[in-house]
Amino acid sequence: YKPYSLPILIIGNKGVRKRRFVNSIYDYTLEKSIKQADSKLLIINCAEYTENEEGFLNCFFGNGNNKGVLESSNKGVVYLQNIHTLSKNLLSTISDCISFNYFFRQNDSRKRKFDASLIASINNECDNSLQVYLKSFFPVVAQLPSFSSRNLYEKIEIILNMFTEEAQQ
Repeated sequence: YKPYSLPILIIGNKGVRKRRFVNSIYDYTLEKSIKQADSKLLIINCAEYTENEEGFLNCFFGNGNNKGVLESSNKGVVYLQNIHTLSKNLLSTISDCISFNYFFRQNDSRKRKFDASLIASINNECDNSLQVYLKSFFPVVAQLPSFSSRNLYEKIEIILNMFTEEAQQ
């Protein structure tokens, strides 16, 4: 779905490597020239903004003359990790942004185009009614299975990849 893709919601237990999955999606978009080489993958851990709505709005949308994450991604990918920790008000603001395909910086009246791909993740433990709400504005939902429910081949591949990453570091 060029140029920006459909918003994606990833659901999975803690430790199923949701961030790794997001990195793979981003790498794929670069490899297939869906995204420009200078686009960025920017990650916001929403849990850091549980008690700070204004801080999230400034970070995500920007404030006045300062760009937020949406514009700073340069038409790339924005990953909202732990989106379920945000208030209903912020979730509603994000859903409006997705629906109308534009946003405003804080303290600015200029309409700006929403041109980043949006990926969000939640834990399986998230309240069921909140999951239903989030699924309503994320048309693509990916459920990642827990490590224990994967087959032997997948477990071995994951462990070998982790060893390889650790050896490279």
